[in-house]
Amino acid sequence: MKKMTGLIGKILLSVFLMPLAAYASHFRGGDINWTVPDLANAPNTVRFVVTQSWHDTSLDCWSLIDVTGGSYNYIPNTCYNDTTGDPNVVDIGTGVDAAGKGYVTRQYVVSYTFPGPGIYTVGTPNCCRVSDLQNGADENANLYTQVVLDGKQKGNPVSAIPPVITFSAGAVRTFTIPMFDPDGDALSCRFATTEESGVSNPVPVAGGQSPTISYAGNSCVVTWDLTSATPPTSHVLPIVVEARDNTGVVNTLQLDSMAVVTDKLAPTCTGGGQIALRPGQNYSTAFQGVGASELTLNVIGAPATSIFSPASGASGASPLTTNFSWTPTQSDSGTSVAFRVIFRDADFMESSCTQIINVDATNPSVTLDQPDDVFVGTAPSFQGLLTDAVAGQTVQLDISDGNGGSWTVMGVVSGEGYSAKGPADLPAGPYSVTVSLPGTSVQTVTQNFNVLPAVQPIQPTAVPAIGSIALMLSSFCVLGIAYLRRRLK
Repeated sequence: MKKMTGLIGKILLSVFLMPLAAYASHFRGGDINWTVPDLANAPNTVRFVVTQSWHDTSLDCWSLIDVTGGSYNYIPNTCYNDTTGDPNVVDIGTGVDAAGKGYVTRQYVVSYTFPGPGIYTVGTPNCCRVSDLQNGADENANLYTQVVLDGKQKGNPVSAIPPVITFSAGAVRTFTIPMFDPDGDALSCRFATTEESGVSNPVPVAGGQSPTISYAGNSCVVTWDLTSATPPTSHVLPIVVEARDNTGVVNTLQLDSMAVVTDKLAPTCTGGGQIALRPGQNYSTAFQGVGASELTLNVIGAPATSIFSPASGASGASPLTTNFSWTPTQSDSGTSVAFRVIFRDADFMESSCTQIINVDATNPSVTLDQPDDVFVGTAPSFQGLLTDAVAGQTVQLDISDGNGGSWTVMGVVSGEGYSAKGPADLPAGPYSVTVSLPGTSVQTVTQNFNVLPAVQPIQPTAVPAIGSIALMLSSFCVLGIAYLRRRLK
């Protein structure tokens, strides 16, 4: 890790800075994700997904280079400079930054077999920061990842951020970055160092305040007090996500983006997060943008076979909602997808949500049988299946009455099944119950049931006494005789 300056900062700088100088001020941001799709049979074959965003007048793209051990080695079938006609490079999204300058996000996927187990450093050339940045103006942009091939690591942490992140001045602002590690290792995040980012002052400053980074709930949260900021300003925002296993081995992911501080109120985006799916398991979710004007939808990096309704590029009045749906196939197993959903208003202010989808045949999944209705005073019973359960694992069941009332119970797993009892004091009414798996972002499942009012006991009908019956019969007889006498007269 500490050799990054010597490796990328010297080797790549001397090799690539001259050829790329004509493209200065074009780079917006990017990242490198890697996975080992077949850990059992091909533990040294790595699949790289490289994402880079550039000014839309540039056709740039950087090759991947193995710089392990102080030398460089080109990884075949990756791009270099002009991408015209390059079949490996796909434009996966476009956008406009706060200055009204367009950008294009490009991506390529390549597999490479390393000579054997080990820890490898793979990066891209340094060059081409934007000229009007408060930190890092015209400085170098490094992208790198540490590839750990030990027969156990499935890949580095998975995440993504948009090329441009908009922060509105005048208050404390936050930006959340979902993260996922395919190995289940402990995650953390921090600012990149000068060695890693190529920026002399990698931590931005606005209004005398720098942002802070914290980890919470499988997400990296950037918090920035911009109460005294004087916009507009642009900054480099380089972040490193780390995954550390129980032996101390660290995998890294570097996320590079531009942060724009503006005096305008940026729109908001809700949705996103992370989900673990099995091949053939359908997933659908919604993203919504809210702003002060009509919004335009921009999707970057979503699976090619996924569906957005409305599709990327659509515009509409605020709030603008798009529905996402995708069913991964067996060929997607062992891979992770990280895409961005961006809403842009009429002033080029953008907000974004990130969605991470990990696809693996070994990912757990939960089902929930339809619960039976119960009467007041009876505890409802729940049961279902949990595939690929870990011994001692529990499921979480969240019960809601739809009016703010909520209850949480835990289900006990036995084999691939689980069972749980709800509270016995639920008031009468309709309920929903949602099952999730703590610590794993499986797709939740929800069922409905009812708590019925208590059954009222049937009151026995009063039976007349014998004397009363005799009196009634006597009365009928008297009335009948009187009637017959009248008829005979």
